[in-house]
Amino acid sequence: TISCVLKTTNMMTNNGRITLFRQEKGATQLQSFFTTEVPIAHYVHSFSITENYVVVALYPTYMREMCVTGSLRNNWRGVKECFTWDGKLNKTTLLVVSHKTGEQVTTSDVPPFFSFHHINAYEDSKGQIVVDLI
Repeated sequence: TISCVLKTTNMMTNNGRITLFRQEKGATQLQSFFTTEVPIAHYVHSFSITENYVVVALYPTYMREMCVTGSLRNNWRGVKECFTWDGKLNKTTLLVVSHKTGEQVTTSDVPPFFSFHHINAYEDSKGQIVVDLI
């Protein structure tokens, strides 16, 4: 099992930290295997796993934490108002990490886009990573 956690490290600047965890069969605890600082606490709802890699899309989108807290008190009404698109970033960054070694393999900046769900990922016959998003 692999999990991805993004935490806001500074609410004033909205900086964040992404940590990837794994839980081996039979283990009772998660073990972190990758951590990196990010310029904003990107909204990460889903990520992809292939045979060798974890792919996390860092969209130019984040949620304002205080807004979410208020929305929780109001039965999640208005939560969509808590999303912020940061047009200054003008990119989506794809972060690729080996889940076997914990090393960051690459990052790739692509034109900005947003997706809620990663639905499929695999490595093709040429070793390229293919990710399906909706």
